[in-house]
Amino acid sequence: MNKFFLVINQMLYLVPKVKELLNYSLSHLEDFEAY
Repeated sequence: MNKFFLVINQMLYLVPKVKELLNYSLSHLEDFEAY
């Protein structure tokens, strides 16, 4: 049960970072396609 909570906690911490990274990558891909 404690491990499960740790995994959830880690995911909640990582998800915003992953989203940020995806948004960053997507915005750069759009710039790349514009050329």
